[in-house]
Amino acid sequence: MKDVISILDVAERFSPKINTRAKRPQIICPFHSDKHLGSCRIYTDSNTFKCESCGAHGDTLILASGYLDIPLSSMDHLLERMVSEFGLIRENVCEQFLPDNCSGRKKVRNVSVPRNIKG
Repeated sequence: MKDVISILDVAERFSPKINTRAKRPQIICPFHSDKHLGSCRIYTDSNTFKCESCGAHGDTLILASGYLDIPLSSMDHLLERMVSEFGLIRENVCEQFLPDNCSGRKKVRNVSVPRNIKG
């Protein structure tokens, strides 16, 4: 999933404000009551983010979980929501994206992306 949807794609979709003109794009942090740009930055080269105010940091899925208010412990739900939000096409459902200790849950695999979504 992270190979298909970039962290900038997630920020552009869900952040109420975004400044892409800065060297490191600035977003509204979903992990605290942030109202102003500046403290949370996106690092497009590593596909990560870091908030200097609250210390939140991570990758595309962690940022999406914050904006969508879906805990990482519900990864199957988060992945299904991401597939839906970004118009991805699911060909099969299987055991690729979730940790080994989550066996038996529905998991997304063989994801393709329409041409209008960057990856």
